Amino acid sequence: MINYNDLDTYIRENYYEEPPFEGAVFIDDFMCKKDAFYAYEEEKEDLIIELDESFSDTVLKLIDEKGLKDSDVYNSINMDRRLFSKMRNNSYTPSKQTALSLCIALKLDLEQSNDLLRKAGYALSHSNMADVIVEYFIKNKIYDIYTIDEALLHYDQKLLGRY
Repeated sequence: MINYNDLDTYIRENYYEEPPFEGAVFIDDFMCKKDAFYAYEEEKEDLIIELDESFSDTVLKLIDEKGLKDSDVYNSINMDRRLFSKMRNNSYTPSKQTALSLCIALKLDLEQSNDLLRKAGYALSHSNMADVIVEYFIKNKIYDIYTIDEALLHYDQKLLGRY
């Protein structure tokens, strides 16, 4: 079995007589430009402080704000309780279908849906047929997962309510 820490150290000590490009430095086994490293170090704490609320935190907060129970949400979109419980772990990143399904379950408007999707690293796109279909239902305040899935199926798109 290879110990990559030892290998990295070996390569650094034996392969590079000096940093391979001007301004390069080794910091904790990583090589980078000195100016970039110091700029990052100065701004890192400011960037961390400015982090938005996570996807999971946002979903749980919306559930509370709307006076819903967790079971109301996951049952309305046929989501497995175990999958839903993963959101209690802040590092949870849902699939796009799961994030869209939660927008439907929470009856979010288009702006709220886009915000929640961004927190999961996604966006609605007019170059994606499924996104256009889901956007239509959100704009028209039709939040029935079966109706949406029926439309998605009609257009040969991946369903939202299948977990």
